[in-house]
Amino acid sequence: MNFRMMSHTIFRIVCIIFSLVFLSELAAQDRDIVFSERAEDYFQSGINAFEDEDYFQSLQHFEIILDMRDVTQRTTAAYVMSAKAMIEMGQNRNAVRVLQNFLDRFPRSLYQDDAYFTLGVAFMRDRRYENALFTFMSAVEHTDNPELQGNAEAYLARIIDDHLSIEDLQEIYDEARGEFESGFLALALSQKYIERGSFRRAQSLLEEAVNEYSRHPLISELRSLLENIEEGITLKIGVILPLFEDDPGEPLGRLGWEMLQGIQFSVEQHNAESDVQLFLDVRDSRRQPSVAARHVQELVNDNEVVLILGPVFSDEVFATAGVANARGVPIITPTATANHIADIGRYVFQTNPDHRTRGRAMARYAVEHLGYSTLSVLAPTDSHGQDLAEGFIEEVNNLSGAYITLNEWYRSGETNFTQQFYNIRRHGLQDSYVSFSGEIDQNDIFKIASTGVELELLDSLIENESAVPVVDLLGEDGPRIADSLGLNVIRGDLYADSLHVPVESIDAIYLPISSRDAMGIVSAQIAYHNVNTQLLGTGEWNDILALEENRRYVEGVYFTSDTFWNTEDSTFIEFFDSFRETIGSRPTRNTIKGYDTMQLLSLLIDEGATTRDGIAEALSSGIFYRGIHSPIVMGRNRVNAAKNILRYMAGEIIKVDEIILN
Repeated sequence: MNFRMMSHTIFRIVCIIFSLVFLSELAAQDRDIVFSERAEDYFQSGINAFEDEDYFQSLQHFEIILDMRDVTQRTTAAYVMSAKAMIEMGQNRNAVRVLQNFLDRFPRSLYQDDAYFTLGVAFMRDRRYENALFTFMSAVEHTDNPELQGNAEAYLARIIDDHLSIEDLQEIYDEARGEFESGFLALALSQKYIERGSFRRAQSLLEEAVNEYSRHPLISELRSLLENIEEGITLKIGVILPLFEDDPGEPLGRLGWEMLQGIQFSVEQHNAESDVQLFLDVRDSRRQPSVAARHVQELVNDNEVVLILGPVFSDEVFATAGVANARGVPIITPTATANHIADIGRYVFQTNPDHRTRGRAMARYAVEHLGYSTLSVLAPTDSHGQDLAEGFIEEVNNLSGAYITLNEWYRSGETNFTQQFYNIRRHGLQDSYVSFSGEIDQNDIFKIASTGVELELLDSLIENESAVPVVDLLGEDGPRIADSLGLNVIRGDLYADSLHVPVESIDAIYLPISSRDAMGIVSAQIAYHNVNTQLLGTGEWNDILALEENRRYVEGVYFTSDTFWNTEDSTFIEFFDSFRETIGSRPTRNTIKGYDTMQLLSLLIDEGATTRDGIAEALSSGIFYRGIHSPIVMGRNRVNAAKNILRYMAGEIIKVDEIILN
């Protein structure tokens, strides 16, 4: 049932209850009341018409009673019922006028609570939410009817939740004068502050209310909420990592323990400064998806668990995320990179970019920042290489002014790329060429020189037996000039097997390698096949030893990376020194990834995201967190959209930029 239907149902129920009570009203008035059969008949006719939803006819009957000279046993009831009919007819402001007149004339009426309730409905329908708030509070204060009280409180909850910000409510509270209103607003405002995570402000407000409104009807609720804050709020976070607690020699266990150290260090910092204390429920996945799934099932059944951090491997996440999502528990993997993990549902998050995002980021940088327009791809056929290549190609095709000249594949572990580079060279040599090898016609030399090409350059080309694109030799209008001079030109692709002819028409080539060994093989093959182009890589290129080993081939390569920290940055230095002093060891890449992910979550919790839904909503709201290892940018697709762009130059890796995808 939607809100409009619900509010209409509540309103009708109150109207029917109201129509059944009138005798005790006679004793509650300060003026003489005349019993009138005529008024009784009109009143009953008005009620019948109202129940038949003939509000116009109903209003006419009630107004006849109000026009009578004497105050009858049905005068006060007719006031309220005429206002109800006006509300149903959309005459909300007329209803407000009638009810305010009634409350002025009959301040001791037993219908006072219903009049306040109906006035609140009129204000609500007229979108005057602050007025509605006060009148519904008056209805609650003046009634001893549990049903009317419950209905008024339902409206109050709707106003507070949907129509008034916490700042609005604070302003209303500051201006409140009556004790009942102040106590009620103190409770509602404190709950709002707790939802936001402002626990100290809520505590101060509740302490003031408990001291000043000790006889308030809601005093027990005020005290209970205050006691909960004073006891402290603790949130439980599930953590699933490959720890191999019963097999300390397992290499993957080191990854898990390093990441756990970063998470624990972040939690210790948080708990030392925050009113919300965090407790970790750590589970060992043993790198087994079935074990991780069992742990997730246990954690989601624990109502105190507000989120799950981990697992770290993509297959483990695929095995567990569906369960967490179905139970509405946010599950955040700090390292998994497979595509489509976050597609499982709105409670599933990746703080590490997936393969598609990585490929797209490199393409965006190459086109928009480096200005490249002709790009090729050479990638392995494994799923990792395919995902990265497809993301790169997709982004290039979506960017204006750029295109993929060729996409070549190879099997992982392959070392002979003859066919792939033959194809690359053939596509890269599409121009027409003038060949200076063999017995070149001297008349052609003089013709070329007549266009302004220097003889010294021509001598050099003849000596080296070069083949030069017509446009490079004669300019952009070279094909027409060559044709007019009658020069013998050769199709470029005929030089695909002639490695002395360089390929220079490809601005850059994307190389999503699968291992450090592939770096040297691929880059050396590019040099051997005389393809002069900019190398673009992936995170696997972020290996300074492998780069140094292949320095002559890879100098100047650009690549994306999950992790890069500036050792001279003050934030990094502060973290590094504090971690080493507290833990007694140096933080690793895994440590920092765990730390950054937990720091992001701590920030959201401090800002008031203390429930499962609140955390999920906050992570999807378009947040930017400047992590130590990398920026984390989360939005509606629930995958980190930020990547570092690094470059290898002169023996070191430097960060040149970062890309944040839309």
